[in-house]
Amino acid sequence: MSERSSRVSVLAVVSINVVPEIVKTYTYTKLTSPSAVKKAIQIWDEIGESAFLALYGFQNAREYVLRYEGKEYPSKAIAAVAYGIQHPEEPQMTSLNSSGGKSPGKAGWALARIGFEVDGIPKKARHWSLSEVELTVRAYLNMLGLELAGIDYVKAEFNRNVKRHLNSRSTAAIEYKFQNISAALQEMKLPFIDGYKPYSEYQALLKYVLEDELESSFSVLGNVADQVPVNGELDSYFVEPPETKLQLPEGKQKVIQTSWSKREAKNRKLGLRGEVFVLELEKRRLINLGLAEKSEQIEHVSQTIGDGLGYDILSFDEDGRELHIEVKTTLAGIEHPFWVTRNELSVSQDLSESYRLYRVFNFGTNTQVYCLEGALDEVCQLLPANFLAAPA
Repeated sequence: MSERSSRVSVLAVVSINVVPEIVKTYTYTKLTSPSAVKKAIQIWDEIGESAFLALYGFQNAREYVLRYEGKEYPSKAIAAVAYGIQHPEEPQMTSLNSSGGKSPGKAGWALARIGFEVDGIPKKARHWSLSEVELTVRAYLNMLGLELAGIDYVKAEFNRNVKRHLNSRSTAAIEYKFQNISAALQEMKLPFIDGYKPYSEYQALLKYVLEDELESSFSVLGNVADQVPVNGELDSYFVEPPETKLQLPEGKQKVIQTSWSKREAKNRKLGLRGEVFVLELEKRRLINLGLAEKSEQIEHVSQTIGDGLGYDILSFDEDGRELHIEVKTTLAGIEHPFWVTRNELSVSQDLSESYRLYRVFNFGTNTQVYCLEGALDEVCQLLPANFLAAPA
């Protein structure tokens, strides 16, 4: 045998005896949370394309591109991270154990199913978009929360408010969608609004959004009946901001056990109560200014649109110009600091002339408020208390 043929024989034997590792594959059939996808997109936006792909071990999309709010994202990478956010107890999706594409169970298919736009996967023309469904579900849950708390409200006002943001949908179509939500809640054995008779023929996206909202919404689960009323003169509630020096605690911190789900629930309920309190303050303020018509146009946008706008309430000043109000509520005293998000800071800078932060303190005992006007980095001391981190 020649030297060349000997080398070929050895190579042949080696190739025959190498057994490739079998990688178990997973599907995205359990990815049903639009908010988890939005959180994955937020991580991408905050750390950037290169860091995101390196951190999670993916490559950029070549075919099935996810499009959201005018930007492009790799559908498989975003779906994988979103799946981990929704199902942290399950194995992490990777580029090796999951698939992109439009077939059932694949990343593009899963994202399109819960309302996101993915190249190569056609949208159903008559179906409502994700943003339309989210807006309608939030309005319904807000009404339901008021009804369960025994607080009067006008359904027609909620319908008009939703319609104002959904120009292509009729009043009848919105009413029909409210009936769909009643049907979904009935199937989930949850209370629903009696005035909206359940109608069960609805698009699957509605139930995914409803389940998502119920995870974080306190319109239904929170008790707003214990809302602090606005009594007396408005001037008695407003005070000047305190003069404090903010500093992070030094030394070793006390170790405590925290139930994060209970803490988040408590904070969200307190935040909602504070927002409703400020809503009433704003209505009274505008009425006192002789702007009763404007007082009816005040909008609780964190409930009607969502909590990602960077402010909670859309109100008006004495000249009828828009005010964008972020509400921060605490049971503690006037000097207690508060948290702001990166988004809230950015929005306050973009809307500096109309941006207001209402700090509600001593809530429920001796409730008072101070107001900060303008960009938060100009009217607040800001200290970096948390960082997004990954191995160096």
